[in-house]
Amino acid sequence: MAVPELKHAEQPREKIRPYPRPPIDREVPSDFGLCIPYYDEELGVGHGEVHEHAVWFLSTVLRTVARERDLVYHSDYPVRYIDHRNNKQKQFYPDFLLARADTPKKVTADDLLFVLEVVSTDDRRKERKDTVVMRALNEYNEVDEFVLYFPDIEDDSIESPGY
Repeated sequence: MAVPELKHAEQPREKIRPYPRPPIDREVPSDFGLCIPYYDEELGVGHGEVHEHAVWFLSTVLRTVARERDLVYHSDYPVRYIDHRNNKQKQFYPDFLLARADTPKKVTADDLLFVLEVVSTDDRRKERKDTVVMRALNEYNEVDEFVLYFPDIEDDSIESPGY
């Protein structure tokens, strides 16, 4: 039986880049910031206990996945991206990532397969950075999978899709 030809194939989604993205330099990161885990230096915000418990649980799961699939795992590690707001290279620190890479010390956005942000809802600025800025950043850099994890589902600021 012949497969019917599709007359109106779905068009691929247009890229969100208004101009070509420059290549990302692949050099070993040297700026690890203050080295305070899960502390946002840009906003001067730490994370609460709920965030800490989510990180502990997810790190165990994602390390196992990385080991089983021979991937690179990092948490709160500097990754070179092209910033979607100005098309310039900048380091960001995703909560979790799984990547293909030549070495674990040379991860760029081009290597990322999976990025997960644990959303902090106790500070609106950090929540906005996680849900808006990091989402747009990962989409702009064409990261395969970007996930937002809300660890405190009882938080009234989280809008439910109504399921």
